[in-house]
Amino acid sequence: MAEARKRKFVELSDESRAKQGHLFKETEANDASNQHQGDVFGNVTYNRYGFNAEEATASRLTPGSAPSKIIQKKRMVDAPRNPLFTGRDNMLSEMYDHIKPLAKDSKSHLRSCVLFGLGGMGKTQIANEYFYRYQEHYDYMFSVQAEEGSELAEKYGAIALIIEGEVRQGPVDQRQNIKNAKDWLSNTDASWLLVFDNVRDMKSIERYIPASDTGSIIITTQLRDVELPGSFCFAVEGLSESDGSRLLRSIIDPMSIDGPRTDSDGLANSISQLVGGLPLAIAQIGGYIKRSQISCKEFIAIFRRRKKNWISRRAAAASTYDKTLQTVFDIALEPLNQDARDLINSIAFMNPQDIWEDIFIRCQEDSPLQILLDGDDSRFLEIRDELTERCLINRIISESSSTSNLSIHRSLKESLLYKLEADPAKYHKVFMRAFQLIRNVTPRQSPLSSPTLEWLRFEKYMPHVVSLCSAYEESQTSCSKTDVGLEVAELFSDIGNYMWERCLLSDAFRVLGAAEHICGQVLDPDDPNPIRTQILYLRASFELNHGCDLRLAGLNHKQQILDLRRKRIELSAPEDMKVDELQLSTALNNLGCAYIQCEDYESAEGLLNDALQIKLKWGDETSLASGIAEQNKNLALVAISKGKIEEALELSANAVRIITAWAGSRAKMTLFHRFIQASIIFNAGYLTRALEENVDILSIKKDVLDETDDELLDSYYAVGMIQHLLEDLTSAELSKVLNDLHKDEEAAMTLQEAHSLRDKLVDPNSNITDRLGISQDEEDEAVVFDQIVSCWAGRFGGKQNIGWQRKNAAS
Repeated sequence: MAEARKRKFVELSDESRAKQGHLFKETEANDASNQHQGDVFGNVTYNRYGFNAEEATASRLTPGSAPSKIIQKKRMVDAPRNPLFTGRDNMLSEMYDHIKPLAKDSKSHLRSCVLFGLGGMGKTQIANEYFYRYQEHYDYMFSVQAEEGSELAEKYGAIALIIEGEVRQGPVDQRQNIKNAKDWLSNTDASWLLVFDNVRDMKSIERYIPASDTGSIIITTQLRDVELPGSFCFAVEGLSESDGSRLLRSIIDPMSIDGPRTDSDGLANSISQLVGGLPLAIAQIGGYIKRSQISCKEFIAIFRRRKKNWISRRAAAASTYDKTLQTVFDIALEPLNQDARDLINSIAFMNPQDIWEDIFIRCQEDSPLQILLDGDDSRFLEIRDELTERCLINRIISESSSTSNLSIHRSLKESLLYKLEADPAKYHKVFMRAFQLIRNVTPRQSPLSSPTLEWLRFEKYMPHVVSLCSAYEESQTSCSKTDVGLEVAELFSDIGNYMWERCLLSDAFRVLGAAEHICGQVLDPDDPNPIRTQILYLRASFELNHGCDLRLAGLNHKQQILDLRRKRIELSAPEDMKVDELQLSTALNNLGCAYIQCEDYESAEGLLNDALQIKLKWGDETSLASGIAEQNKNLALVAISKGKIEEALELSANAVRIITAWAGSRAKMTLFHRFIQASIIFNAGYLTRALEENVDILSIKKDVLDETDDELLDSYYAVGMIQHLLEDLTSAELSKVLNDLHKDEEAAMTLQEAHSLRDKLVDPNSNITDRLGISQDEEDEAVVFDQIVSCWAGRFGGKQNIGWQRKNAAS
């Protein structure tokens, strides 16, 4: 049984127990049981990432599978080919020599190269050019932004959806998308290219590297020490004088590129030399010269004068690179009028990629930009075109739709933010302007906490909310109580809820932490504001379902919520009393569930009984069916922990009866209640009956749930584990069986993986299991593993188990 439980962990990864689908994240409005209703989602075609497909459609991709033959070529890239790309021919040719696909019968291995260099040197453009120049040599090509963890996870996960060619329905477990994509890349015989753009550190992409013999990887980064074993590294430096001159002339006057040489060609060479061949600087100089209609000679004079002034005003120790780039930025930005400055400063607070134009032209009546308030977007379009012509931003028009998006180079973005930080009042004003633009287009989380048809909108704008959060965290000028209000915390909460639903757990925790920090600054400690309450719910849900070590923090947050609910009752008007008391009941129930998660059934019992009495005050088994069923289910777990078998069986049967009458026999919520009832039957010692119940539940789940749904996997585990205990080894197919079938090597490997995963979820130096009432020296190691899993995945040992109770009572 021990290895069986561990095998479940190995298969589901170190975070899969952190969230049971989207089922165990309680909201202010609902009991935990209300999350099991099986939300109905409209079919939304996943088409954010444009790709080209040739010939037939791809077969369905399943975990660990690879197609038997290649019937389609697919591409996923954010940017079109750059018509101004200049030079780098030798580097591109060398890159191809190192990462080109090898013959199928050759001794192959994963091939990779790293492009490293300072910002603005053109690393991303080189990777993009390679993507298009050699696209016919690869069956599949994918490019993902790797700067932010949440965006990396979204785009890497999109690989699986593109390979599958699927329609997405409702919340998708991003971990499963990532696993499917990585498994496919590891196992396919097709040749593929994967670009990780702007990697900040190697650890951020390690989990995404496939174990492939047919793949090629390009990494772009500003760091020299980011590389894979065997990578060929290219130091990306400035363009040659001639290539830099050609790039400049192609921007100023494209028609003159192939004409006879003139005196201006020599001046263009001089400009390229002045800025060290830096492509970003050359592009912005070209835009400035073209827009201002000055000569190259006049620009050289301006540049030398401004650079000298820049050095006198700033640290003389600044690098030549910094002096050059900042001087060019200053010159390029100086001619902008106030409206253009407002727009580009607002853009600086957003993610540098995929800045969708509807952010600026949607909901114009609420726009914080003066140029949009009159309802006429012509002024915005005029400024957008000016910034594009000046090469301060880029514009990409989607081939699959009429929408377009903007981008800004990261170096320019950081320079703009740096300058704003020098004026705290201005920084705050622009921050709030960017916030309002993003708030206008970002959906608000549903009262049921499942965004349903708004999933693609959440995904579309999530990177910009994350960028705002980073600005809030990093800037000393935006963190005071007077600077940021609850509306910002609410936006962070909305996107944190979306991240939770998509299993972007670490990023959700970070964004919700920022939201909680804002509440702490703006609100009094005992202010029962619903925004704060919802943030605490989301934080606690993460903490309670992510291993053992955070459960006590989750418990404390649940207690805070209950205290706030009680405070609200004191202030409640008579007409609001029903809603407020039912929300108090929810808080009581959820704190009781937190105690159950922590194996403290004594503390849970009183809270759950109080919650039930409030519900019965305002309703009955018909009007408040899901809530009353929830209370019966939870009290049944308390009863079995005390050895009260008959009471536990009766309460769990009541819960199933009530929920079946309300939701139907095949509803996800009903199946969840039946699963908990079956685990109670098991822990009461009725193994054969428990097996029969679990087999029936599993047969229905296979019909109504997705094959990767955690609740379906829970039922597979329960059936296999009981079959093993009943010595039906052939049917069980669990890792404990490996030992019994004398597959010692595989069993040992599984055990090692399980221990490694356990150590990730439980700090070896902590005494958390002792605090849960389960010693780490427990003779049956499966009991320790059982506590790591959410109690809603079924507990099959420890305090809920009659056998364990009797053994520990005797000792």
